[in-house]
Amino acid sequence: MTRCCLTSFVAVLCALPLVAEDKPKESPILCRGNYHSEADAIQQLARMAATYSNLAEWKTRAEKVRKQILVGANLYPLPERTPLNPIIHKKREYADSYSV
Repeated sequence: MTRCCLTSFVAVLCALPLVAEDKPKESPILCRGNYHSEADAIQQLARMAATYSNLAEWKTRAEKVRKQILVGANLYPLPERTPLNPIIHKKREYADSYSV
């Protein structure tokens, strides 16, 4: 009985990795760090220059990149802006010739 339970337990443990699903890895849209070699970066810049040839296309791409950064940082959509209500007291003068 013990041997049967042990064998079943080992079989289940061995089968777990087969059942687990891996997410397909998507290619990164935004590159970080030393993602490209210098030659690859030159080719990438040439491709981008050919793809985005006018200011409107560049601005559209810039907006997409900004949105991707915000989504990646879990800041999209941005929270509502709150009103800034500063409390201003007297001006402070300091010896190092600066004031607050």
